[in-house]
Amino acid sequence: MAPQTDIMEQIICRSHYGRPESIGLDCKLEAIQTELAVVQEVRAALGQIPGILLALPYGVMADHYGRKAVFLLFLLGLVLSDTLVKLIYLFPGVLPLRLVWACPFLNIIGGGSQVGDFVICTIIADVVPSQERVGAFLKLAAIDLAAQIVATPLAAVMMRYSSWYPLALSSLLFVFGAFLATRLPETRPQFYKAVSLQEPEDSSECCDQTEGRSLLGEYRKFFGSMRSISTGSVTVLLFVFFMACFGTQSMQLLLQYASKKFSWDYSKASLLMTLRSIFHLALATVLMPLADAYIAQQRGLDALDKDTKLSQISGGLLFAGHLLLFLANNPTVLVSGLITTALGSSFLITLRSTLTSLVPATSVGALYAAVSIAHGLGIMVAGPLIALIFHWGMVIGNGWLGLPFLVTSLLHLLALMVMTCSTRMSGYRALLPNDRAE
Repeated sequence: MAPQTDIMEQIICRSHYGRPESIGLDCKLEAIQTELAVVQEVRAALGQIPGILLALPYGVMADHYGRKAVFLLFLLGLVLSDTLVKLIYLFPGVLPLRLVWACPFLNIIGGGSQVGDFVICTIIADVVPSQERVGAFLKLAAIDLAAQIVATPLAAVMMRYSSWYPLALSSLLFVFGAFLATRLPETRPQFYKAVSLQEPEDSSECCDQTEGRSLLGEYRKFFGSMRSISTGSVTVLLFVFFMACFGTQSMQLLLQYASKKFSWDYSKASLLMTLRSIFHLALATVLMPLADAYIAQQRGLDALDKDTKLSQISGGLLFAGHLLLFLANNPTVLVSGLITTALGSSFLITLRSTLTSLVPATSVGALYAAVSIAHGLGIMVAGPLIALIFHWGMVIGNGWLGLPFLVTSLLHLLALMVMTCSTRMSGYRALLPNDRAE
């Protein structure tokens, strides 16, 4: 993130002054920072469109034609989009910077990050026993966070020589990762047979049923499940999910905010992301499991009440953390706010678990599709609005530079109030049939 932000800022700065080099120029002017925020946030918003429109079709394709094929398509779209972005950065005199807004549409090939995440989780679910699945997902999240912890300071060191070095390395890693993906086995149930001590089921019958399902039948089944989850509590919590995406997008401005407010270069500001990832990792691997066990065992709460309580705690931390980021008048307060938001970062995870407890087991797939759409729409709406609010903050004055974090803090407070009220609505447990009981 930091290398791309730095390169984009240099391109905008050179264009603003009409100079071939940005050395010695003041690149923290309001006009330059506003354009940088707009370019980044609009690009992030447009990047959600392929996933919103194509998550379902690619999901059905993964069931019919295999996980590996869809995953390779995702990687192809990712590599093409990434390559075009870097070509725009490389030739700013020929290609306008705002052309990066078109790059996410190359993710029509493969569906973008939402489809990629979905396929990875599906592959894990295919091969990991159900009792070990949560642990596998936590390990996946831990690996991702560990990679961020290593990559961010490495990129910061490389940026001291050139911001292009991390980007060149990322391109090589993309190609290497795509090559490794070609070696993945197909895990779709009719192709993959897990080693088990139990007798296998009649695979021929299973295959016949799988092949007999049509794409149209899959769509009808999906929309039937969507209707079954259209209840008051679920709809309200999906809206909470939508509002929480403003927090995700406001954190995209953290590097730019810290760089401008404290006159840091991006290599130094990027270390904030390392700190944030460290606390995310600690939360995912130590703090959240301990809190989960304590609330379940010591407080005697069932799964639904436990997840609701964890969501409320996480939402409160996000409210306080974003408020501290807005009020930060020195690096110490900024770091305190960053750590607090990191400790509340499980909000969307616990909220998803709360939602899962409110629907029948047969409708969980439709619920996750609805969550994915709400998440994509939230980011799509939040991106341009956050950029606009950041511009307003710069216009008002330096003390209001963190205005996006104040707005996000208030939205988390509103989301927390809405969620608390919805959990007390009559019929909150009406969707808890016997098949959900453990």
